Amino acid sequence: TISYFGLLGEEMNTGLSVLLLVGYEVLKDDMTEKTIPRNFQIARAFRRESEKRGVVPRNAGVDVSGSPAFGDIVAREWSSDVFRSQFGGKSTGGRVGEDRAMAKDRYANRVTELWFEARNHMEFGQIRGVCPDLARELTARRYNTGATAGSVDATVSIEPKKKMRGRTGASPDIADAF
Repeated sequence: TISYFGLLGEEMNTGLSVLLLVGYEVLKDDMTEKTIPRNFQIARAFRRESEKRGVVPRNAGVDVSGSPAFGDIVAREWSSDVFRSQFGGKSTGGRVGEDRAMAKDRYANRVTELWFEARNHMEFGQIRGVCPDLARELTARRYNTGATAGSVDATVSIEPKKKMRGRTGASPDIADAF
């Protein structure tokens, strides 16, 4: 389990929000500890590492795609103010990109929306400090568009994590944490 940290601020010249990535931490559980379940150990490690960096709950988030109950555990162990991010399911109805298109018209699902919107923010200089480990994972995952000869469907979809793991032998955990 990975926790990624950054500093959010405003660029003085443009007024745009900018996220400076400052690093990630691998959250480990103690497999010999039989009295505290793994999810509780990870939630406690997440809180500990966040507090060590001065992160308050309202500025923290967790991925609950694989285990929605993990969000409940984090709320119990730290705060219900921690944002719960769902990577699964459909893309949102929000406006994205320079043309302000509907995300649901551009991206096949939520995970694709998250990955590509992060990419857009990087291209516009709003995300900085990408480390080599993160860059490697962000560029390893394949994607495709629904566009075919004679088709106007240009919906983008990212390679499923399971397929990427089979192809590369690795999971994009650092990139997902980002």
